[in-house]
Amino acid sequence: MRCWVVGILCSLCFVGGTLPVWAGSDVSRFSLGFQGGGVLGAQHQAVDGFEDTKFSPAFTYGGGIMYRWGNGFAVELGVQRFRMTLKEDGEKFGDLTLTPAMVLLKYQGMPRNGKGVTGHVELGGGVSFAKFQEGPFIKDLERSLGVNVDVTTKKSFVFEMGAGLDYFFAPHVSLNTDVRVLLSRVSTKWNVQGGGGSRSVPDVDKFRTSNVQLLLGLRYWF
Repeated sequence: MRCWVVGILCSLCFVGGTLPVWAGSDVSRFSLGFQGGGVLGAQHQAVDGFEDTKFSPAFTYGGGIMYRWGNGFAVELGVQRFRMTLKEDGEKFGDLTLTPAMVLLKYQGMPRNGKGVTGHVELGGGVSFAKFQEGPFIKDLERSLGVNVDVTTKKSFVFEMGAGLDYFFAPHVSLNTDVRVLLSRVSTKWNVQGGGGSRSVPDVDKFRTSNVQLLLGLRYWF
């Protein structure tokens, strides 16, 4: 994992230790939020054992529903979606689409007077659904060799931790920022069909999909 990702993880732990002083309002409330932002790969290799493979930066969007208790603790059910391009030495192998569905345990601050700046931390996990679509390099390879390359993926567990600031510019509406780290690996199988037979590529069996996300969103509080 990249060194700067470890730094982000340590910063999130620090924020988590100081956030309880921001608890503020003791009101229990539901909220519905939507957010989007950038995704950066967190590991040196996108495919185990292939040093020059990487996932290009991507855009993510998603949303979730949260319930916050009066003591500041909260739980959120959320889902998001993003697509990362797999490259090696500038060649585009294909796009990996990920859809993580997660349960997040949170500590969510709220201003007592209904307006102002607070913050939150979160920790959770869930299931990430994956789909790989072949890109130009694989398609050119299929045409030149007269074969068919079938890339399958499996759903995987994803672990998440994050923190951010919330600006309540009205009692029922807040602007949210988030820094999230998602840790996961996706199992994959590459099967080549043609030339009178079928064979798998044994060296390609894992996508390293851990990533860092920088998000901006809006949340409505009922």
